[in-house]
Amino acid sequence: MRVELIVLGFLMTENLSGYDIKRKTEEQLKGFSDLKAGSIYYALRKANKNNWIKKVATEKEEGTPDKFIYKILPAGKKHFKNLLKEYFQNTFIHFNADMLLLHIDGLTQLQREELLEERTEFIKMKMDHVKEASHNNITKINYKHILTYLEQHLKAEMTWLKSLDI
Repeated sequence: MRVELIVLGFLMTENLSGYDIKRKTEEQLKGFSDLKAGSIYYALRKANKNNWIKKVATEKEEGTPDKFIYKILPAGKKHFKNLLKEYFQNTFIHFNADMLLLHIDGLTQLQREELLEERTEFIKMKMDHVKEASHNNITKINYKHILTYLEQHLKAEMTWLKSLDI
């Protein structure tokens, strides 16, 4: 997942601070993203340096660091659209769990079974989160798209896990 896409994508809809972007990511992708604050601030610095965004305000609350509010510029909108196009043309979708299969023969039969059972339970939990989020956020069309995308991939992985003869 490209952090720049997330940062610029949020700024396409409204002016935000790095903290606001982190908070929105956590709210909207609860349990599906491990985006770190440092990555967001790095992307903001890079975008600012490249004149894709600019600081439009500074907010200060007692006992907290300055909170810079950013606005996307026309060059940033163009860059966002190019990144989005590149992402859809060049990203090969895979699950990190796939990499496990490279070394699964090194495990005992019991370890393999336990591992697959744990992964199955994890996928079930994530599917429950998606269903709950879908029910709670059905009015947000872009959020609905990402949830249906996640749901379809989770279902596919569950089907795949059940088909394994390990």
